[in-house]
Amino acid sequence: MATFEFNKKIGEIEKAELLPEDWYTLRLVKEPKNPVPNTKKKNGLSEAEGAGDNIVLNFRVQSDNPKYHGRPFTKWLGVPNNTDEETFSQFTGQRKSDEKLERIALWAAALAGKEIKALGASKKLSFNSGDECLVYICQESDTREGHEDDPPKNAIDFNSVPRPIG
Repeated sequence: MATFEFNKKIGEIEKAELLPEDWYTLRLVKEPKNPVPNTKKKNGLSEAEGAGDNIVLNFRVQSDNPKYHGRPFTKWLGVPNNTDEETFSQFTGQRKSDEKLERIALWAAALAGKEIKALGASKKLSFNSGDECLVYICQESDTREGHEDDPPKNAIDFNSVPRPIG
């Protein structure tokens, strides 16, 4: 049997602290690579069944508070595909391909320090390592079966729009 001794009693372990729900500066820590397949695509499903690709953005919180600074967050942005051209959002009536492209453009614009309207004539969007934007971080619970007792976690709020800094 291996036994290890530590400088702190187990009962003295500090509990994890979630970020309070608020706007935080997030820095893109590496440029995204080619779009990566989502789980449905990896499992061999069709586009009509939700298979597709994502642009993956990896961030770190920038904060003067050492408990918050450096916390990682990931945002997956769905890339429009052929099926998206033929289907419409059930919430907005917008073509799904345009909905996905608009979401990508919102993130690219915010990270570039611009409003989306400044990208109007462009067909190319860039993501540069080191770029920053303001993002709303929320606290959420996992409601999937078998995860009901998991502690809440921080996440990028799905419904908020990233904001440029400045």
